[in-house]
Amino acid sequence: MEVRIQVRRKLPQINITPILLVIALGITLFVWSNIHTADAVHESTPEVSLEDLQELAEEIYASETINQAVQNLPIESAALAKMIREIERIKNKTTDYPGCELYFLHVIRNGEYPVLGYGNTIFGAVRLQSGDVWKVGQTCNGEKRRYNSDTYYKNTSFSLTIDELEYKTVYNGTYKQVLILEKLMIYSYLLWSEYPELLKPPGCKIYR
Repeated sequence: MEVRIQVRRKLPQINITPILLVIALGITLFVWSNIHTADAVHESTPEVSLEDLQELAEEIYASETINQAVQNLPIESAALAKMIREIERIKNKTTDYPGCELYFLHVIRNGEYPVLGYGNTIFGAVRLQSGDVWKVGQTCNGEKRRYNSDTYYKNTSFSLTIDELEYKTVYNGTYKQVLILEKLMIYSYLLWSEYPELLKPPGCKIYR
C-alpha cells in the first residue's frame, strides 16, 4: 500500500511595518501638500474689504461707465464680464427707491453648511467657522418680512435657523445701490472671505 505524504511549505513571513510606514508617510505628505497649497492660494489672493466694495458700488451708482470702476478687481475675466452685464441691467432699471439693505447671514456654530445651486440643488457641504458669511442677500422689507419665521433656509431634509445663522444688516441704500453692492459682494467672495477656493457664498444659489 502506497502512502503519500503531503508536505506543506511554510509561507515566508512578511514584515509589514515598512509598508505601513511608507503609507503613513505618503498620507502625511499629501495632507501637508494640500495645506500648503491652500495657504499659498490664500496668500496670493488680494484682500478686499467691505468698505472697498461699498465705495466701489457708490462710484458705479454715480458714474455712467462701469468697466473703468471695476477694472482693478482681480476676478476671472468671464465672471467679470458677466458681473458687468448684470450691473448694467441694474443701472438701466427705471425703478429706484430708498429704504433697502444688504445683509449677511453669519454662521453661529462651527460645522458643515450646504453649498446651494440653482433651484433647491445642494452641491455638497463646506466646513465654516463661527463668524463666516454663509449668504449675502438684499431686501427692501427688513429681516422679519424677508424671513417670516426663525428659519433662514429649509429643504426637505433639514433647515438652518437662528440657532445656526445670524442676520446682520451691513449696508443701507437705495434699491439700485443695494443690488449693485450685492453683485460686487457675491462675485468677489473669494477676495474678502477666508475661502478663496469658493466662487460664491455657499448660501447664494446663483450669481445674483
